[in-house]
Amino acid sequence: MTIRTFLLLLLAATSWLTCARPARAFDYQVHGFASQAYLVSEGNNFFGDSTNGSHDFYEAALNGSVVLGSGLLASAQVMLRDAGLTDTGRPRLDYALLDWNALQGVNSSAGIRVGRVKNAMGLFNDTRDVIFARPGILMPQSVYYDGAGLRGIFFSSDGAQLYGSTTLGRHELSFSINGALDRNFTHKERAVLLGGSPIGAFVDDIRVKDLAFAQILDSYDGGRLTFGLSHARARVDVDPAPGIPIDAELKARIYVASLRYNAERYSVTTEYMYTRSESRSNFMGDSAGASDGGYVQFDLRLNPKWSIYARYDATFSDADDRDGSQAAAATGADRYSRFAHDVTLGASWKPDAHWGVWAEVHRIYGTATAPALDNPDGAEDERWTLLTVMAAYRF
Repeated sequence: MTIRTFLLLLLAATSWLTCARPARAFDYQVHGFASQAYLVSEGNNFFGDSTNGSHDFYEAALNGSVVLGSGLLASAQVMLRDAGLTDTGRPRLDYALLDWNALQGVNSSAGIRVGRVKNAMGLFNDTRDVIFARPGILMPQSVYYDGAGLRGIFFSSDGAQLYGSTTLGRHELSFSINGALDRNFTHKERAVLLGGSPIGAFVDDIRVKDLAFAQILDSYDGGRLTFGLSHARARVDVDPAPGIPIDAELKARIYVASLRYNAERYSVTTEYMYTRSESRSNFMGDSAGASDGGYVQFDLRLNPKWSIYARYDATFSDADDRDGSQAAAATGADRYSRFAHDVTLGASWKPDAHWGVWAEVHRIYGTATAPALDNPDGAEDERWTLLTVMAAYRF
């Protein structure tokens, strides 16, 4: 089902409910947010020409929800996002769904969402669109691929989601399972995947197939301790241009373990991601490998307005070659492009419920997380620094 079809069905359902029921005011909510960042770096670019100072990172969205009937909710968000060359800045439908909460008990609930639904992966994937609800200006690169230009694939997908929750003593258990329709890579996503490879001239389309997400969370003692396991899988098929005998596919499975401890004035969060991939092609042969990474972040709430945080984030393109030396010896590749160690210090100021200002500095060793599109000649400095500042407003 395309989003256009979904919107037509939503319009029809809304019209039917309006005609079938006595006139009444709908229960609805409308919210929005806007944020603008400034980035300056020494060494490599991140979200634009940041070595000369970049404003090419902004986000703005308008979202709304309306109760259509008992247990039936419609929700959607239109968003503009610019992130250097990894995102376009054009308006897009971020999500648009019908949510039927079919089971509503005292201690349990369950339902289904259809349309363009958010994908649950890790603790922050389905809230990463709002700076107020994520762990910093930039997401931890090891788990959320913020600079990889693949947000559109991971954040939401066209399909359906089953979800549910139940309370057992002091534990609140919840789960979600997503199944997504096949879709083509966008122009930006193709550029990220292929880089500057000449293979792109022989490719007609790249499709994501068999995309699915699953997650289970255990929130203990009102959220004081949260533990989660997430899984995602996908297959990427390459459709060659007419007359080109290319046959290639990539299969990937992603596993994320999450843990968060919340005290009155501080929080500690850690997540670890492991990805297993297999590729097959008639011109490069078959291969398999694994990548991994993780982070730990400490947040300290000084008072209701001020917070500070520190994060260590590590990313490895090959879990069996963490310093890139094997890849360098085998292919002559730059070993620093195979990993990244990112130490981040940040602070936030929220004078009221609507406004916020964030600042963070990253000291990075390795270039695996430097966006390829923002560094077309390659990220050359293995040790680099990135300073980001962001102001945001929400209503």
